[in-house]
Amino acid sequence: MTDQIPPCKFCGQSRVVLAVGVLIFVLVSIQPESTFLVGVDVTNVFAWLVAGMSAIVVVWKVYKEYWK
Repeated sequence: MTDQIPPCKFCGQSRVVLAVGVLIFVLVSIQPESTFLVGVDVTNVFAWLVAGMSAIVVVWKVYKEYWK
Protein backbone atom coordinates (compact mmCIF):
# COMPACT_ATOMS: atom_id res chain seq x y z
CA MET A 1 0.00 0.00 0.00
CA THR A 2 2.91 2.41 0.49
CA ASP A 3 3.99 2.09 -3.17
CA GLN A 4 0.74 3.51 -4.58
CA ILE A 5 1.01 6.54 -6.84
CA PRO A 6 -1.31 9.38 -5.79
CA PRO A 7 -4.05 10.11 -8.33
CA CYS A 8 -3.36 12.96 -10.70
CA LYS A 9 -5.20 16.25 -10.44
CA PHE A 10 -6.91 15.74 -13.82
CA CYS A 11 -8.29 12.35 -12.73
CA GLY A 12 -9.78 13.84 -9.57
CA GLN A 13 -11.37 16.73 -11.44
CA SER A 14 -12.76 14.46 -14.16
CA ARG A 15 -14.37 12.27 -11.52
CA VAL A 16 -16.07 15.30 -9.98
CA VAL A 17 -17.27 16.55 -13.39
CA LEU A 18 -18.53 13.08 -14.26
CA ALA A 19 -20.37 12.77 -10.93
CA VAL A 20 -22.03 16.18 -11.38
CA GLY A 21 -22.96 15.29 -14.96
CA VAL A 22 -24.56 12.03 -13.86
CA LEU A 23 -26.48 13.85 -11.11
CA ILE A 24 -27.78 16.45 -13.59
CA PHE A 25 -28.72 13.70 -16.06
CA VAL A 26 -30.64 11.81 -13.38
CA LEU A 27 -32.47 14.96 -12.25
CA VAL A 28 -33.42 15.86 -15.82
CA SER A 29 -34.50 12.28 -16.53
CA ILE A 30 -36.74 12.09 -13.47
CA GLN A 31 -38.23 15.55 -14.23
CA PRO A 32 -39.09 16.52 -10.67
CA GLU A 33 -41.63 19.24 -10.08
CA SER A 34 -39.55 22.37 -9.55
CA THR A 35 -42.01 25.09 -8.62
CA PHE A 36 -39.27 27.28 -7.14
CA LEU A 37 -37.93 27.97 -10.65
CA VAL A 38 -41.22 29.27 -12.06
CA GLY A 39 -40.64 32.75 -13.46
CA VAL A 40 -36.83 32.51 -13.30
CA ASP A 41 -34.91 32.91 -16.56
CA VAL A 42 -32.34 30.14 -16.10
CA THR A 43 -30.38 31.22 -19.20
CA ASN A 44 -29.94 34.71 -17.80
CA VAL A 45 -28.87 33.36 -14.40
CA PHE A 46 -26.34 31.04 -16.05
CA ALA A 47 -24.96 33.87 -18.18
CA TRP A 48 -24.46 36.08 -15.11
CA LEU A 49 -22.85 33.17 -13.27
CA VAL A 50 -20.38 32.54 -16.11
CA ALA A 51 -19.61 36.28 -16.38
CA GLY A 52 -19.07 36.55 -12.62
CA MET A 53 -16.81 33.52 -12.47
CA SER A 54 -14.79 34.80 -15.44
CA ALA A 55 -14.33 38.16 -13.71
CA ILE A 56 -13.21 36.42 -10.52
CA VAL A 57 -10.65 34.36 -12.46
CA VAL A 58 -9.28 37.47 -14.20
CA VAL A 59 -9.00 39.39 -10.93
CA TRP A 60 -7.31 36.40 -9.26
CA LYS A 61 -4.79 36.02 -12.11
CA VAL A 62 -4.00 39.77 -12.06
CA TYR A 63 -3.49 39.59 -8.29
CA LYS A 64 -1.20 36.56 -8.56
CA GLU A 65 0.80 38.12 -11.42
CA TYR A 66 1.32 41.68 -10.18
CA TRP A 67 0.86 41.79 -6.42
CA LYS A 68 2.08 38.46 -5.17
